[in-house]
Amino acid sequence: MVLPVKRRLLFLTSLLLCSFNITGQWDLSGKIIDAASGEGLSYVNITFSNHVQHSTTSDQHGQFTITGLTHPAYNVVFSMIGYQAVKMDSITSATGPIRIEMHQETYLTGEVVVSATKKSQSLNLAPASVGLVTRAEIEQTGVRSFDDAFYGINGVVATRSSGSNVQAFSIRG
Repeated sequence: MVLPVKRRLLFLTSLLLCSFNITGQWDLSGKIIDAASGEGLSYVNITFSNHVQHSTTSDQHGQFTITGLTHPAYNVVFSMIGYQAVKMDSITSATGPIRIEMHQETYLTGEVVVSATKKSQSLNLAPASVGLVTRAEIEQTGVRSFDDAFYGINGVVATRSSGSNVQAFSIRG
């Protein structure tokens, strides 16, 4: 008679421990927007600095959802080329849906040469069409983003969605 009681106790203990894992999971969701325009940002990288197994990107409207989180708190990093990264510490299940505003970031570069050849060579010796964008030209035209710098260069095409996010950048050749 004592043996069945031990088995029952072991079964109930196992059931109780399994239920903690099921009920201890939570979801994180929210929206990521451009701070200046208020538009949702597509394909923002969302990573956890303290737990690598979870990561995702925002959808075309800036929405995201991460399911199955089990730790009590996470440090979350939102990053995208052309924007300053945003880090949020100690995100918990009580945080609820979050709204992230990302600010554009400007990069200062030297000259960029777009060429159809595989190796670097002098602009005068290039056998194909070559476009050159100088620092002075960038400063004069008031370029706001990387792809804006190449507007008007033959063979370079940048397409946008909703006027803010670069969806494709292609170079002929």
